[in-house]
Amino acid sequence: MSIAQGAVVLRTLARYLRSGVPLRDAAHVLRETGGRAHGRLAAALIAALDTGRPLGSALTEGGVALGLAGEAQLLTAERVGCLPDVLDALAEEAEAVLALRRRLLGAIAYPATLWLLGIFVLNVPTAVFGGTAAYLRDVGRELGLSMALALGLFVGLPWTLRRLRLFYPVLRLLARVPLLGAAVRRRAELARCDALALAFRAGVPVPESLRHAAASTGWPDDAAVADRVTERVASGRTLEQALRGEPWFGPQALLLVTAGERDGNLERVFSELRRDAREAFLHALDWTRRGVMALLVLSLLGLTAVRLVRGFQSVLPGEGGLLPAGLESLPGLDGAGSNPELKDNLRELEKALR
Repeated sequence: MSIAQGAVVLRTLARYLRSGVPLRDAAHVLRETGGRAHGRLAAALIAALDTGRPLGSALTEGGVALGLAGEAQLLTAERVGCLPDVLDALAEEAEAVLALRRRLLGAIAYPATLWLLGIFVLNVPTAVFGGTAAYLRDVGRELGLSMALALGLFVGLPWTLRRLRLFYPVLRLLARVPLLGAAVRRRAELARCDALALAFRAGVPVPESLRHAAASTGWPDDAAVADRVTERVASGRTLEQALRGEPWFGPQALLLVTAGERDGNLERVFSELRRDAREAFLHALDWTRRGVMALLVLSLLGLTAVRLVRGFQSVLPGEGGLLPAGLESLPGLDGAGSNPELKDNLRELEKALR
């Protein structure tokens, strides 16, 4: 199921639940009105209701891309009874992901066009000296390799990482990359703020809220952070004091937490932090996109230049230069030695080309 279809399903379920329709009846409606993907999702929902499994795991099994953060938020929502609001929030996040994907595809369009033009243009010497068949063969081979590389990078790699449950460990490693790390860390902070805002809004106790925040990112270190903060809170410290020194939030965020504890409104504080984290994430992602696109364009230009030089070298081989012993040795000019004037002209042309 695509991300767009998943967003529609989430909004549909939220509308049914808000109208008082039971989840089982909503699943039957999805199966009757949708296609094969909706039928598989409806079967997963009904099986989850029969076995008592969480709604988040059923949606994931049915093909809706929620991730660990979405499953953790739905688990909290099921316990406190605010499923429609959380489903709408997850649908909005899915739509934001779609908009971001469109921006990234628009940014990739220019280097992809440059690469395709390079494949057709840089093989022109092959067409001139090797014939049309050789040109089409080389172009077809390079187009096939390019398509295989693109599918493997943008489709195969994410699918493999998710199937092997390596997606979040890889993200944890990417958080240390200079250019990409800022966006990854901001995304994790946004997930924590989402989980904590939802938990405090529903009145979930602090220890359980911290566990949901740790599960929302999927990072192994967050579970240990949640345990340490929980122990400090249990010993009598405030939440701000317990979070101090941990990598979850910075000093400015902790000041807001202090104010929220004093006013008894932590939900409002983490809602504001969630809004700030989303803006910071989009800003970091935009700079990451610009940097990656600049590196990609420069790499493609360098590769194009190298291929252009090598193409002419393959057409005009020679030691110490692009040409052989003399232009008169090229096919069709092997009789230049008997014509002194033509031979002199060829030597002048060879010197100019060198």
